Amino acid sequence: LELLGVNGPALENMAPGRNVSATTSVPGPIDGIVTEGGADAGLNVDTATKLFTVVDLSTVWIVADLYEKDSSRVRVGSEAAITTSARPGVTLRGRVSYIDPQVSADTRTAKVRVEVPNTGGELRLGMYADVVVAGASGTSAPRVPRAAVQNVGDRTVVYLANPKEPGKFVEREVRLGQASAEHVEVLSGVQPGDVVV
Repeated sequence: LELLGVNGPALENMAPGRNVSATTSVPGPIDGIVTEGGADAGLNVDTATKLFTVVDLSTVWIVADLYEKDSSRVRVGSEAAITTSARPGVTLRGRVSYIDPQVSADTRTAKVRVEVPNTGGELRLGMYADVVVAGASGTSAPRVPRAAVQNVGDRTVVYLANPKEPGKFVEREVRLGQASAEHVEVLSGVQPGDVVV
């Protein structure tokens, strides 16, 4: 930062019309990235002047919405998987560090803060992310497309590809959990890695 027109005794002894120029280093309080700069060359500053905003992005917070119906299954410390459209092949892992005790009357959701190590810099400020939080048991239930679920009599089933006999399928009764527009959670009857038709 270059300081011009420094006031003090040194100026009193200077010839009229002569500019005084000094340069000083201003160390940052932390390692990080400058996200906002308010200092320009020639600016007169004092100790109360905000020069820059420096942010440490090695660990970031992701604020997500937790549906009211899922609140009993998510706890502080629950694991979370984070994906972004900017890096679709990359899944980052984090943990829930805070759950807002207040539920929004409009959206019926509570804010959840997930802390994520960001050593590769994949996550940036203001980015949108998809967050999948594991249940309170620490494991997330498998999800299948809604179209894969069939009702046979009074039973709910899916059909799995038989790895020992290609072209043949096995009927498996399932117990379902929460559903989204395209997928449904399977609480029992299907294991991660099963190939569902």
